[in-house]
Amino acid sequence: MKGYTRPARLLLGWLGLCLSIAGCLLPGIVAGAEWTLMPSLSFREAYNDNIRLTTLTHPNVTTTTIKPRADLGWATERANIDLRGEWEYNRYAGDPNLKNRTDRKYELKSAYKLERGQLALDGSYIDDTTLAQEDYSEDIGAILAQLDRVSKRLTPSWSWMLNERSNLRIDLQYQDVTYEKSPVSPYNDYTYDSGGLTYSFQWTERDQVYATISSARYISKKRDLLPDSEMVASSRFLGSESNTLTYQFGWSHKLDPTLKLGVGYGSRESDSTTQYQVCYFIFTCQLETQTQSKSRSPVYSLSLNKDYERTTIGSKLSRTVSASGLGSEMEVDTLNLDIDHRLTEKLRLKFNFMANQRVAVNPDFSYNDRKYLRGEVSLGWKLDENWNLYAKYRHSRQSYKRTDAVASSNNVSLNIRYAWDRLSWSR
Repeated sequence: MKGYTRPARLLLGWLGLCLSIAGCLLPGIVAGAEWTLMPSLSFREAYNDNIRLTTLTHPNVTTTTIKPRADLGWATERANIDLRGEWEYNRYAGDPNLKNRTDRKYELKSAYKLERGQLALDGSYIDDTTLAQEDYSEDIGAILAQLDRVSKRLTPSWSWMLNERSNLRIDLQYQDVTYEKSPVSPYNDYTYDSGGLTYSFQWTERDQVYATISSARYISKKRDLLPDSEMVASSRFLGSESNTLTYQFGWSHKLDPTLKLGVGYGSRESDSTTQYQVCYFIFTCQLETQTQSKSRSPVYSLSLNKDYERTTIGSKLSRTVSASGLGSEMEVDTLNLDIDHRLTEKLRLKFNFMANQRVAVNPDFSYNDRKYLRGEVSLGWKLDENWNLYAKYRHSRQSYKRTDAVASSNNVSLNIRYAWDRLSWSR
């Protein structure tokens, strides 16, 4: 796998191409553009009996969250740009060790339509903490600590219609994640870049087939060597790298206008390296040594979606590979079940269940293998076009492969959101 092409090099070349094209096209498409602005403000009050999802003694925590958001859009007949800013102020009560702070999230979504395809460039900058309550993070798994984190992501793509029935798509990604430095932090700064090629073909009116191949490179940022006199253990982790090649074939079929089935199957192959600083005797340390490993396993996806008159049901079973701050790419097996039922025109009942198993691609980090279960139910009330209110209950449970310890938590929250009417003007 040493011959794999570095996706980052492809990314830089692709980004340069996108910027060159944008520079040539932008002056001609500004005229006649429409601008839009969509501001909103959310308030949430939440109670959690184990906010860190830990097996240690812990207090109950109440969180007050205020979240303003603004979406600024620009669009013409062929191009569109959407800039989103979100600021989330969290105030904690019940645990003096938790810091009040404001998370920031900025996103870019843009696209330009070509005669037979589309160019797109998305990106994001997120300054938050690992203490995520509302969303499950593939980066770190479930929460164990509150540490500051900065994540930067850039994802260009290009799709091209080869003919009326077939399409070719190129997806690239670059991600850079850094964590607050702490003696007890289990997380490692890393970069992750990947490139993928997907061919899809509309076989029949109801059937579509696809084939995809992707290459990814994960690099845990290397730590500095310590002087021999400061080594307090026989070995010390310095950094790790992984190269992963994945391919998959798939088929989707509409059984009827309201029922859709999707099946995919393939394989992934990974080549991993871990660097250590090792001591054989007191004050006698080898500067660096490393271990290497190869692993292979199938990847798959199976989905089934059904629409009823007032209910939507979606289910998916999949195995994917994702980057992680825990020192290695993670192979993730996930079962998702979503049910959305409209009780009345203004009331909606939602249910979500997720079962998740994470296994380190690099076996040197298998002590991070874990299982995670989450079930939640929410009742939403749309008062009018601007006001939304919903109450949610969530139960989470996590267990580790290396121990018999099981951690669980219960979270209850009340959420209120006001969205102003969209403002628009043309130039």
